[in-house]
Amino acid sequence: MFAPTWWMIDLGRSCFEPTVRRLLQGKDFMSSKHVYSFGGKSADGDGKMKTLLGGKGANLAEMCKIGIPVPPGFTITTEVCAAYYDHGKKIPEDAIPQIDEALAKMEALAGKKFGDPSDPLLVSVRSGAALSMPGMMNTILNLGLTDASVAGLAKKTGNERFAYDSYRRVIDMFGSTAMGVEHEEFEHEISKLKSEKGVKLDTDLTVDDLKELVKRYKAVYKKHVGDDFPQDPKKQLMLDINADSLREGFWKHLPLAGLVGAVIALEMALVAPGGGRARADRTRLWRRDRPRSVP
Repeated sequence: MFAPTWWMIDLGRSCFEPTVRRLLQGKDFMSSKHVYSFGGKSADGDGKMKTLLGGKGANLAEMCKIGIPVPPGFTITTEVCAAYYDHGKKIPEDAIPQIDEALAKMEALAGKKFGDPSDPLLVSVRSGAALSMPGMMNTILNLGLTDASVAGLAKKTGNERFAYDSYRRVIDMFGSTAMGVEHEEFEHEISKLKSEKGVKLDTDLTVDDLKELVKRYKAVYKKHVGDDFPQDPKKQLMLDINADSLREGFWKHLPLAGLVGAVIALEMALVAPGGGRARADRTRLWRRDRPRSVP
């Protein structure tokens, strides 16, 4: 039987056609289930499903099943990644209703609505694979922030500075990760604003400064993307899920043997602004190997 070797990885993307991958696995089909939910101490998958859910998705599912309080979310499978490239870099149509269903389930478990103007559910979006590949993972945090929901986040947290700093970061991460805008374009704007204000640190910028920075980031986004930053949270989500950049790093380097592609894992963002001015621009992240720190 043909056994692919590691040197083939350097031959480029042509060697990684999804049809070839599936044939090497002995299957030329795609299962009907494309999205696996987790949260509320239950999960569709389990820890043995790393080939389908990636290490991240499988481990999150297993943690839920053993009773660890994991923030709700869902994983889009590696098979969808293969189909994505088979269909001209587009998510298969039959996966979209399952994404909608999984998002609704996440909203129910969280007790919040995605992008709600008064108390928004925000999500983190991460790519992953069955193998650990440091440096390949792309991430967008707090997806779902808009002009309307940033005001709700400010009111809910009691920290306007935190809310607008989070918003400008979302525009940056979404623009550079999902839409192909160079990160340096955003960095240029914050450096320019700090120079104008005579400050050295990001944390020295005031709330009004950050609101101005949001405007400038939006202008950068529109200049390079040709459209306004999306004010519909669902549009943000679907553009992100369809982004080639979330899969590309894995797709170029995954070995042929037994691996179909990358996953995309979405999870409720735990938003908790740090106290004081110096920490107000950070979202505190809970480590999943320390479940007691998850509220």
